[in-house]
Amino acid sequence: PIAGIETIGHHIHALTKIQNLKEIILIGYYAKQKFATFIRLVESTYQIKCIYLEENAALGTGGGLLKFKNRILSDETQYIVVMHADICSNFPLQELIDFQKQHQGIATIMAVKVDAETSKKMGQLVKDVNTNELMHHAEKPGSYVSSLVNCGVYVLDSRCMGHLEMAKIQRDSEMQLSGSVSYTHLTLPTIYSVQISVVAVSLQ
Repeated sequence: PIAGIETIGHHIHALTKIQNLKEIILIGYYAKQKFATFIRLVESTYQIKCIYLEENAALGTGGGLLKFKNRILSDETQYIVVMHADICSNFPLQELIDFQKQHQGIATIMAVKVDAETSKKMGQLVKDVNTNELMHHAEKPGSYVSSLVNCGVYVLDSRCMGHLEMAKIQRDSEMQLSGSVSYTHLTLPTIYSVQISVVAVSLQ
């Protein structure tokens, strides 16, 4: 807990401030029963629909989205806010959504600048300084590439699902050709060949 509240409780509180929020979906590979009481508390406190979808294995951010794509995209969903559960921030979610709407790319990634040593342990991002478009992504490379790192908060256009599916097909094909063992993890920056914007924020 942080300040007496479950870490994910801070995520929920930030999400409920989004304009026209339809529902909150939690995805993980923990047993659904572990979240039953928490979900009832969220729904009664914020008067918002909240559900938990259980994976059969840890699929990674992109993998979890693809597994439950039909459920996530129901009710004519236009934008999807994705947040890793193990982070804490002031979560400027509405600002990220407004940026996504303005630029009309496929996704927006929240990023922050850190020192060189810290960046080696995180997903590093390289963006175009003029357009903010993501140019390169290195997942925990162990060496310095960029001081700009992925915060694990995304705003996705619903079109992103199609690009994730294509990225998964391409990755699986490449692994079969190389003889590598297939794996299920798929990260969102895998699809950086399409227009993804990076927004650097100051965390409080």
